[in-house]
Amino acid sequence: MAKKTTVSGEEPTGKAIKLISESAFRSHHKSATGLKTEIAELTGELGSLTKAAVNDKHLDGGAYRTAAGLAKKSPEKLASWLASFDRYRELLKLDETANLQGRLALDGAGEPADAEIDDDAVDLRPGFLRQPGASVASNPVQDLAAKAGAKTPGAEPIDKVGRGKPN
Repeated sequence: MAKKTTVSGEEPTGKAIKLISESAFRSHHKSATGLKTEIAELTGELGSLTKAAVNDKHLDGGAYRTAAGLAKKSPEKLASWLASFDRYRELLKLDETANLQGRLALDGAGEPADAEIDDDAVDLRPGFLRQPGASVASNPVQDLAAKAGAKTPGAEPIDKVGRGKPN
C-alpha cells in the first residue's frame, strides 16, 4: 500500500482526522433546522401568551421569569438565594423605597380586595409600617420638605405631606 502524503508531499503526523459523511451531515442539518424553526414558533407563542398576561392580567414579566427560574433550583440553592435576597432587600432598603404599605391588597382577579381588618390577626409587616397612617416615605419626605420651607395653607410646615398624621 502506498504511503499517504500531505499537500506539501510530507508524511502526515498524528492521528487521522475523521469527517462526517455528506449524507449524515445533510440529515443532521435538516433535522436541526426543523427543530430550530419549531423552537422559534414556540418561543413566539410563549411571548404572545406572556404579553397578554402582562397587559390583561397584571403579570410582572421580570418577576415571573425570576420566580420561574427559582422554582427550578434545588431546595438548598433556593434557600441560599432567598436568604441572600432578603439580606440585600434589607441592606438596600428596597421595601422602604417601594413603600408597599396598603398597595398590595388584591384579590385573585387583580382588583382591590374589600378586606376586613381582623384586630386579632398577627401583623407580619415590619414595625415601622404598623403604626396608623404610617408611610415609609412620609417622615423623610416631610423632613426634606420642611428643610426646603414647604408649607400647606392653614397648617404647620409639612404636616400634611405624605399620608399625614393620623387624626
